[in-house]
Amino acid sequence: MTVAEIAWRSLSADSQSIITKLVSAMAQDYPDSNDFMSAACWPDDVKGRGLVAFDQWHFVDNPLIKDDVKGPAVPAEARQNVVWAIQQAVNTLKNAHGGTYEKAFMLRMLLHFVGDVHQPMHCVSLFDKEFPDGDAGGNKYRVGSENLHALWDGGAGMFQGFPPRPLDYKTKEHIRSLADEIIKNHPRSDFKDWQEMDPEQWASESFELAREHAYVTPENQTPSNEYMSEVRLLSQERVALGGYRLAQLLNSIFLPNFRQWNDEAALRLRGASVAVIG
Repeated sequence: MTVAEIAWRSLSADSQSIITKLVSAMAQDYPDSNDFMSAACWPDDVKGRGLVAFDQWHFVDNPLIKDDVKGPAVPAEARQNVVWAIQQAVNTLKNAHGGTYEKAFMLRMLLHFVGDVHQPMHCVSLFDKEFPDGDAGGNKYRVGSENLHALWDGGAGMFQGFPPRPLDYKTKEHIRSLADEIIKNHPRSDFKDWQEMDPEQWASESFELAREHAYVTPENQTPSNEYMSEVRLLSQERVALGGYRLAQLLNSIFLPNFRQWNDEAALRLRGASVAVIG
């Protein structure tokens, strides 16, 4: 949600207008995620309600192979994964013949997955003697009282886990304050590659960070204070970069044909009944 908040601040007013309409298209069916910030967590929310068909879309298990183990039987790039899902979402949103509900659905997916792909543990799986079948992005790799994936998801305690939906005022203000801090510490000008729009490259960056930084803390031991500080720093950098890139991507989708898209979307929203999922 912090990635989305950072992105929102860099969106054009025209992009915000279209996106607000698309988020609203599903708000009746999902009132707990009826704004841009909370829509970014919608894919996790529906997964928690039993919709697991899209589980593979949240990550790409690029193999980090050690100890001369064989590695995965099927290459990560051959599966439906977060890189593939981002590409499908972009294609849907750019499709001139796409329906409002389909675009609204894929927008929510895109908001979430751009955040996921910038989190290092969503782009790696360790294969070694301990985990010959992979550690599932650190989910099987225990560190202290949690697993490595959860530690990085939470930014070493920097981010709230799963705040209740709908988000209350206090939670939204906390997320906005955190976004303020991250933008101040890591302005867009710090990133030479913030305009990079290839999700394959985003995943490659995350994999390298996982390889170089995530697995340096020993399994089954409490991470050091130095390690936790590094996780917080790198997490802030990736959240900032993910937010700037998400805004750039959304602007590139909606701005070129804003007038035509906005007119069509308004007509569809007025005249179409929205299907219900779940």
